[in-house]
Amino acid sequence: MKTGDWPPMKTHRTVLRACLSILVVTFLLPGLSLGWGNTWMGLNLEQAYSALRWRTGLLRGSGVFNLNNAGYSSDIYYGSTSEPVPDGTVAAGLNLRAMLPLEKKIVFDVSASPQYLFYLHTEAERAWNGIFGGNVHFVGDRLYFLASGEYRNTRERVAAELDVNVRREQIGLIGLTLWQVSKDVSFALQARRSSFDYNDSGGIGIRENLNRVEMFVNLRAYLQQVPRTRFSLDAEYGTYAFTADPTALRDSRSYSLYGGIEFIPRTEAGAEVRGISGTILLGYGRIDIRDPAQRDYGGLAGSSRLSVNLIRHLSVRGFYSRSAQFSVFSGIAFYLQTSYGAGLTRFLSRRLDLSYDVSFNSSDYSVSGAESDPPPEASNLYTAHSFRIGIQLKRNLSVTLLANLSTRSSSALIPAGGRNFFGFSLSYGSSPGTTAFISDPIAR
Repeated sequence: MKTGDWPPMKTHRTVLRACLSILVVTFLLPGLSLGWGNTWMGLNLEQAYSALRWRTGLLRGSGVFNLNNAGYSSDIYYGSTSEPVPDGTVAAGLNLRAMLPLEKKIVFDVSASPQYLFYLHTEAERAWNGIFGGNVHFVGDRLYFLASGEYRNTRERVAAELDVNVRREQIGLIGLTLWQVSKDVSFALQARRSSFDYNDSGGIGIRENLNRVEMFVNLRAYLQQVPRTRFSLDAEYGTYAFTADPTALRDSRSYSLYGGIEFIPRTEAGAEVRGISGTILLGYGRIDIRDPAQRDYGGLAGSSRLSVNLIRHLSVRGFYSRSAQFSVFSGIAFYLQTSYGAGLTRFLSRRLDLSYDVSFNSSDYSVSGAESDPPPEASNLYTAHSFRIGIQLKRNLSVTLLANLSTRSSSALIPAGGRNFFGFSLSYGSSPGTTAFISDPIAR
């Protein structure tokens, strides 16, 4: 790739304007009607609305209170500091959602997830997190349109390659149109924009290396000829502009093509999920760095997560993901991250289950760096073993006992580390559900 081939900003604006025009024109086409329409996204919206348990007229809502990872950590920095820092931790928060339909043509949908991170002794790590979202759904007979916005202000681990908590502010905007051509075939167009703003930590220069604006356009075709299996084909184009880097050498663009299968299980209230559930979304992804002196990457990308429950009282699951991720370290634009794992759950009764999971996460830096230099040989591997005992105390109250044992191999960039965690999580309330988007299998 040469610098002269890079599309100017004018081209980016033209692409965005074209996508927005398609969204507006499609929405204004005839097709709006009473009811939730005949699109599968509209039906999913109806199911989400019906599942909300707090009701006042047309206004419905739901919420859940969570205590996550309340317990003891042998090292809250996973070995990134010279000496381990053990501490007691807990993350307490709410997950709330409210929906209000207007004649079932327009549905207003808001959500909020405030959370407090508490560390018993490490006061500097205590922090408030907040995630707030707003959606407007336009439901037609064969057309469905979504306008969505989200604001995140969270203190969290930057990535697997840097085990320190950093404040991240993210603003995301999404526009989506779905056209249900027939009972079996539908097409969706989605445009999204996200801005990322990080705080620096330890002189690493995280802001300069990771602050950016991402823009994506997705065109996806769906085929669903049987009730609980949906096939898809997705073409995606993305751009990344690094706003705090004066050289703009990390600016890049990506191209992806994915094939997918989604398995939708038959569910019954209060019963085990039977059959196969989950999504396979794999294909080819390419990232081109604007700096012609840097290596580009193209290869297998995507993510898959499946759960199989064909034997009574036993569920088996597995996951796999692979993508290029931007690096927090200067001089390295990105690395190849591959994650995979498996687990099983044994249901001892309707109120008690046992689970075990093992996961691996590898980071490979040999795909990045300057074309004139030998590829970096640095790589590292995370291995984690998780044990859980799930207890359903009441209909809306559950407790999970947790044990997590993790290790990380050393590399030229990252020291060996890991941690052991023992504790519990608690959930009280009913889950408010999620909004249907075109999922991003290689989120950076």
